[in-house]
Amino acid sequence: MFVSATAANQDADSTLEYAGSVGFPELSGTYMPYSPIVYYELHSDGMRIDSTLTEERNAFIYGRFYGYEYREDQHQPLTRMKFYELETKRIKAVAEIEETRSQLIKIR
Repeated sequence: MFVSATAANQDADSTLEYAGSVGFPELSGTYMPYSPIVYYELHSDGMRIDSTLTEERNAFIYGRFYGYEYREDQHQPLTRMKFYELETKRIKAVAEIEETRSQLIKIR
Protein backbone atom coordinates (compact mmCIF):
# COMPACT_ATOMS: atom_id res chain seq x y z
CA MET A 1 0.00 0.00 0.00
CA PHE A 2 1.38 3.37 -0.92
CA VAL A 3 1.12 6.06 1.75
CA SER A 4 0.26 8.65 -0.90
CA ALA A 5 -0.96 8.35 -4.48
CA THR A 6 1.42 11.14 -5.51
CA ALA A 7 5.13 10.62 -6.08
CA ALA A 8 7.25 13.29 -4.45
CA ASN A 9 10.89 14.05 -3.73
CA GLN A 10 11.15 12.53 -0.25
CA ASP A 11 14.89 13.19 0.08
CA ALA A 12 17.51 15.63 -1.16
CA ASP A 13 18.05 14.09 -4.61
CA SER A 14 16.27 15.06 -7.85
CA THR A 15 14.23 11.84 -8.13
CA LEU A 16 10.60 11.45 -7.14
CA GLU A 17 9.66 8.61 -4.80
CA TYR A 18 6.62 6.65 -3.76
CA ALA A 19 6.55 5.21 -0.25
CA GLY A 20 4.59 2.19 0.85
CA SER A 21 4.44 -0.88 3.02
CA VAL A 22 2.89 -4.34 3.06
CA GLY A 23 0.36 -2.99 5.51
CA PHE A 24 0.11 -0.56 8.33
CA PRO A 25 1.22 -2.04 11.66
CA GLU A 26 -1.53 -3.72 13.62
CA LEU A 27 -1.03 -3.03 17.28
CA SER A 28 -1.37 -5.70 19.92
CA GLY A 29 -1.86 -4.82 23.56
CA THR A 30 1.87 -4.79 24.23
CA TYR A 31 3.79 -4.35 20.98
CA MET A 32 3.66 -3.56 17.26
CA PRO A 33 5.23 -5.58 14.45
CA TYR A 34 8.08 -4.33 12.28
CA SER A 35 6.37 -2.98 9.16
CA PRO A 36 8.99 -1.07 7.16
CA ILE A 37 8.05 1.73 4.82
CA VAL A 38 9.88 1.11 1.55
CA TYR A 39 10.72 4.04 -0.75
CA TYR A 40 10.68 3.52 -4.53
CA GLU A 41 12.42 5.94 -6.87
CA LEU A 42 10.94 6.67 -10.29
CA HIS A 43 13.40 6.30 -13.15
CA SER A 44 12.91 6.36 -16.91
CA ASP A 45 13.22 2.55 -16.98
CA GLY A 46 10.85 1.93 -14.04
CA MET A 47 10.80 1.99 -10.26
CA ARG A 48 13.72 0.99 -8.04
CA ILE A 49 14.01 0.72 -4.29
CA ASP A 50 15.78 3.70 -2.75
CA SER A 51 17.75 1.68 -0.22
CA THR A 52 19.46 4.66 1.40
CA LEU A 53 16.19 6.46 2.10
CA THR A 54 14.43 3.25 3.16
CA GLU A 55 17.13 2.34 5.65
CA GLU A 56 17.45 5.89 7.01
CA ARG A 57 13.72 6.51 7.54
CA ASN A 58 13.04 3.10 9.08
CA ALA A 59 15.93 3.61 11.48
CA PHE A 60 14.15 6.82 12.49
CA ILE A 61 10.88 4.95 13.03
CA TYR A 62 12.18 1.79 14.71
CA GLY A 63 15.49 2.89 16.21
CA ARG A 64 17.39 0.80 13.65
CA PHE A 65 16.81 -0.84 10.28
CA TYR A 66 15.69 -4.49 10.51
CA GLY A 67 15.29 -5.21 6.78
CA TYR A 68 12.79 -4.76 3.99
CA GLU A 69 10.20 -7.34 5.03
CA TYR A 70 7.24 -7.16 7.40
CA ARG A 71 8.15 -9.10 10.55
CA GLU A 72 5.53 -9.96 13.10
CA ASP A 73 8.22 -11.73 15.14
CA GLN A 74 10.19 -8.47 15.47
CA HIS A 75 8.23 -6.95 18.37
CA GLN A 76 8.54 -3.20 18.62
CA PRO A 77 7.44 -1.13 21.63
CA LEU A 78 4.14 0.65 21.11
CA THR A 79 5.96 3.96 21.59
CA ARG A 80 7.50 3.50 18.11
CA MET A 81 4.01 4.02 16.59
CA LYS A 82 4.29 7.78 17.11
CA PHE A 83 7.40 7.76 14.88
CA TYR A 84 5.58 5.69 12.25
CA GLU A 85 2.71 8.17 12.29
CA LEU A 86 5.10 11.12 12.05
CA GLU A 87 6.76 9.56 9.03
CA THR A 88 3.49 8.87 7.21
CA LYS A 89 2.40 12.47 7.90
CA ARG A 90 5.73 13.72 6.52
CA ILE A 91 5.33 11.60 3.37
CA LYS A 92 1.79 12.89 2.80
CA ALA A 93 2.83 16.52 3.39
CA VAL A 94 5.70 16.29 0.90
CA ALA A 95 3.37 14.63 -1.63
CA GLU A 96 0.78 17.37 -1.11
CA ILE A 97 3.42 20.02 -1.78
CA GLU A 98 4.45 18.15 -4.95
CA GLU A 99 0.81 17.95 -6.10
CA THR A 100 0.31 21.68 -5.49
CA ARG A 101 3.52 22.48 -7.37
CA SER A 102 2.39 20.37 -10.33
CA GLN A 103 -0.97 22.13 -10.42
CA LEU A 104 0.66 25.55 -10.34
CA ILE A 105 2.91 24.60 -13.26
CA LYS A 106 -0.18 23.53 -15.28
CA ILE A 107 -1.89 26.87 -14.57
CA ARG A 108 1.04 28.89 -15.87
